[in-house]
Amino acid sequence: MNIPKSICNTENNIFVFCVLFASVFSLNFFAENSSPRLYDGGNFFTDDEYFQVLDYLESKSISDNCDYVAVFINDLPKSYGDDIVAFADDYFDENGFGRGDSHEDGILLLVVSGLGNDGRYISTCGRLIDAVNDDDIYTIGSAVKSNGLLSGNYSDAVTAFVDESSYLLYLYDSGYYNGTAAEIPRMIRL
Repeated sequence: MNIPKSICNTENNIFVFCVLFASVFSLNFFAENSSPRLYDGGNFFTDDEYFQVLDYLESKSISDNCDYVAVFINDLPKSYGDDIVAFADDYFDENGFGRGDSHEDGILLLVVSGLGNDGRYISTCGRLIDAVNDDDIYTIGSAVKSNGLLSGNYSDAVTAFVDESSYLLYLYDSGYYNGTAAEIPRMIRL
């Protein structure tokens, strides 16, 4: 059997290998996190607000090497009942969020309007578990409520969520953090 020289050509084989490798790598890269960092499941945002907030979430996620995710829905899926904690954790994990060396670093704000005051939750993962303790989550939640959530200005609420979380992560990564943000002088804040 005679094999044409063009098939046996080493340069062609290298080219084909490179194309296949690049195709597989790019599919794998995009499959890791194909979900947007902002999910609007109830028309909480106008189109302009949505894209502005999404851009902010994405740019801060890249600059801080930590996924900031915000999910706004009217009701939890029936399979979760009222278990807002399980839904928030599953949403983060199942949508491929997480950055950093462990590919786990991130924080998620979940707002479920149908649950009223019980419909807000912040979930942490990776180094954010250490950077943001329970008191800090209360502080972030207060900032989110007072900066737009209660008045329906969801863009400002998400911005407050990201800014407060980013600040705590900065303190943690810089070695300033010693237990709670309340113990840190605000003069350090950038």
